[in-house]
Amino acid sequence: MLRRVPLLDNPVWTSLSSGHEELALRAGHAACYPQEVSPLAGLADSTSEAMGDLATLVSPGGIAGVIAGDAAIDPRLWRELDRIELIQMVGDASVAAADAEPGPLSSADVPEMLALAEQTRPGPFAPRTIEMGRYIGLRENGRLVAMAANACGPRDTRRSAPSARPRAIAAGASPRPSCAVS
Repeated sequence: MLRRVPLLDNPVWTSLSSGHEELALRAGHAACYPQEVSPLAGLADSTSEAMGDLATLVSPGGIAGVIAGDAAIDPRLWRELDRIELIQMVGDASVAAADAEPGPLSSADVPEMLALAEQTRPGPFAPRTIEMGRYIGLRENGRLVAMAANACGPRDTRRSAPSARPRAIAAGASPRPSCAVS
């Protein structure tokens, strides 16, 4: 049975309007993160006005990742680079714990986090993305093999950017950091 979660109807706008207000750049019906944090942007509504507001926030040549629905993309302001399918999921069951205990990640871990994100491609990940929330990681022999975040705001329980190296997935490590983030 599908369950609707209103916060997920417009997740980036919700994050930039609540838990991430301090990171948000705003103009009218649009908000985005600084490019060095994340290319994600949110629109209050799917209107050409909101897309125009967003254009005032993004530097020429900059990228904005938008969940735009049926928003009209003005070709004078934007060029669509790619369109991807987004699958939103809500976990209704607990996941069995792995043997390894997750640990917090900090700005000192950013180089390893960037390398893991480059290998696993969980979504946009930039040098300051760690500022979006609390990150938890799993290490194998001192090497970061999996991570996940509560990257939607400090009082939020949504999880973001789950990443795991292929060997860690085979060992069952990937769900554990995500479960620890709650």
